[in-house]
Amino acid sequence: MQRKHPQKLGDLLSQIIDEDPQWAQELYKQRAIDFFWERFGTMRPFIRDISFRQNTLHIQMRSSTAARMIAAQKDSIMHLINDHLHYLVVEDIRIY
Repeated sequence: MQRKHPQKLGDLLSQIIDEDPQWAQELYKQRAIDFFWERFGTMRPFIRDISFRQNTLHIQMRSSTAARMIAAQKDSIMHLINDHLHYLVVEDIRIY
């Protein structure tokens, strides 16, 4: 079935995001988590859960040694994620 006014998917998505910026924020948060797993996949056995609360990335660890290692690199991890996404999505990282 042909539509009267076909639109590109990218145009529709940008229109939806412009109308509701919360969608863009949630998309960036998910992309930040995906990038973290991609970049630090070797740490997966030591990480119990990763989630966002506001603009804070919460990382729940299984190992205190791994938690100290992540804590030592906290600022560089934040910059790495934000630079990769070209968007300020991670303002802080909490490790517990």
